[in-house]
Amino acid sequence: MACKFADEFLHCTNCSELYTGLHTDILPCLPSDCEQCTNTLVEKTGQTIHCHQCGRTYLIKVPDFTNETAKFDFDESAKYSTCSVCSKDNALHMCMDCDIAMCALCVEVHEKFPAMRYHIIAEVDCQSPKCTQVYSVPYCSQHVDNRLKLYCDQCEIAMCFECKVLDHYDHEHRYIDVAAADYKARLEETIKILNIKEHELSVTKVSVQNVTTSLENRFKTEKTSLLDHIELTVENIVSKIQEQGILLENEMEREYDDKHHKLEIQMNELDMYDSDLQCARKHTQELMHCANPFQLLSAKKDMESKINKITLTATTQSPSEDDYIEFCPSNDYYETRILGEVVNRRPCEQKSVSQIARVGEEVNITMSIPNGWQGSRPSNIDATMMSQAKKKEKVEVLDNKDGTLLVRYRANSIGEHELLIPAYKTPVMCPPIRINVMPKKGLLCKFGGSGSAAGQLGCPLGIALSTSGNILVCEEMNRQIQVFTINGEHVRYIKFDDFAEAFIPLYLVASLDGTIFITDYGNKQVVVCDEFGTLVRCFGRDELKDPRGISISPTNERVYVADWGAHCIRMYRQDGKYIASFGCHGDGDLQFKCLWGLAVDINGNVFSSDRSKQCIQVCDSNGIFLYAFGIESGCESAFWDPVSVAVDKDGYLYITDNNNDRLFKCDSQGNFVSRIDCANARTACPFGICVSDDKPLGHVIVTDETNCVKIFAQ
Repeated sequence: MACKFADEFLHCTNCSELYTGLHTDILPCLPSDCEQCTNTLVEKTGQTIHCHQCGRTYLIKVPDFTNETAKFDFDESAKYSTCSVCSKDNALHMCMDCDIAMCALCVEVHEKFPAMRYHIIAEVDCQSPKCTQVYSVPYCSQHVDNRLKLYCDQCEIAMCFECKVLDHYDHEHRYIDVAAADYKARLEETIKILNIKEHELSVTKVSVQNVTTSLENRFKTEKTSLLDHIELTVENIVSKIQEQGILLENEMEREYDDKHHKLEIQMNELDMYDSDLQCARKHTQELMHCANPFQLLSAKKDMESKINKITLTATTQSPSEDDYIEFCPSNDYYETRILGEVVNRRPCEQKSVSQIARVGEEVNITMSIPNGWQGSRPSNIDATMMSQAKKKEKVEVLDNKDGTLLVRYRANSIGEHELLIPAYKTPVMCPPIRINVMPKKGLLCKFGGSGSAAGQLGCPLGIALSTSGNILVCEEMNRQIQVFTINGEHVRYIKFDDFAEAFIPLYLVASLDGTIFITDYGNKQVVVCDEFGTLVRCFGRDELKDPRGISISPTNERVYVADWGAHCIRMYRQDGKYIASFGCHGDGDLQFKCLWGLAVDINGNVFSSDRSKQCIQVCDSNGIFLYAFGIESGCESAFWDPVSVAVDKDGYLYITDNNNDRLFKCDSQGNFVSRIDCANARTACPFGICVSDDKPLGHVIVTDETNCVKIFAQ
């Protein structure tokens, strides 16, 4: 058959040159000649070609040799015209194993021999696809009647049995089919490898093309940005130069006016003196020539006085100011701060960094080194940490020897810190790395103390934060609300003296618009006022028996009030309109024995504390029971007397455990998270609690029986 290969793998078996021009098909015995050698053979022998490799005869059909391909057909009739066995009939078949031509009758006899049963028999003139799969058997070039059945592994050539005995008797050899099969297997593996390489190359080309396209687009974008920046910078520089020019012009005018004014004053004084001199001289001449002796002597005293005064005045004076005024141009008027930088290296990438740290803790940041920086070591990288107070704090840079850097820093102040990484005194354009540094866990500060003076507290219970960030504290004993700054400085009092009964505030909450809602135990009502104490309204007298905790839902803006005396939770609108109540006395779900604190989370779920049942019950915004949890006694998070509850914006719950003198944090399902207070900063019978919105973790603010307000860091 004719089998085609890629041109780059084809070489002429005569001249050993790479095929060019004509795409010549391979002969059935594998070797092929190039166009020039084929032309030479055709000119010499005509259309019948004797293969110099296998010694067999082929017929080349060249009706038009300008065609792109030359078809080589195996011409059996050139060698086999009659049956090689009986020599009578025409040879229509050929045994590829015995290499003999046979007629149809001889083929039948041939196939009956067991040893020749599996020989390949092919029709001489068969053009079917099945027959085209049969190749001619190659023959030895030295022993032309012997087939090539063996392969010498040492010489890497095919050979016949005689060649093996004569020339390769001591070489390793195999049957040619086995060697071919082995090499074919190796070629299959090679093809797999080449396919993989081709795929990898294709992916790489696509990647390179994508980067090239991205580079072109980025170049255009950044060039436009540069030109815009230059234009804007030029405008700014021109504007600044013009402004400075106006200032210099005004300064020059001021200098001129000042000098000119002083010279004018001096000139006016000299003119006056000149006039006095002329008058004195003229008057003296008139006395000399026109006055009689009596007149002359009478004017003597006055005349000498004036002349003495005039002559004592200095007539030789220097100008009060010089004429020097000059503009000295600056040689660096064109110099500005650097416009920017062209960065041709990938920025550093953060691999691992903690977004939260505490004062005194060590912060470790792992950064990857761009490929272009492999020669840049920590000595060339000067990292600094910028604190919230804009103070640069030194950090340590270590090489991990694995393509990454370790930036080590110990926080010294609270607030947001930003990492700056210049290399070779050039800022690195990497995404900003910011770390929130919090105070050490535990008590931050406390204020208050027993008493009724400003800043002192009398039995503080409920506590809340106003929208302006002030702390609002209910004082049961002093019957007032005291307002403090977050640092504990007294701001004002909020009192109400016009109610039927004494105003006794227990708990309070601030709405989103800053309005304050207070549960008034003395009048069994909710008092609404602004942060300055201006009364807005009161409501709940008809429903409330003994109000305690109060909270506002962020989802529906309803006001929820814990009614201790009625063992239920009451719902109101913020305008005071009563909506409904849910809950009753008992031990079941949504039943209470000592209902006290309330809090509503971001989903509108209501958390209520029961001091007697020692649990937290949870219901939805409409009062449908969801679940309850009470932490088992004996474990770290067990509570005995849950009084007040608060919820932060992340849904975490904060509980004051009054009789256990503890504060702790849990998730919305009641799973313990952390203890807020610590051994060195305990609370004494904590009551009210609230949480600030400081990020990343808010401050926890509580009241306790020591008549103090304590602020804890989580």
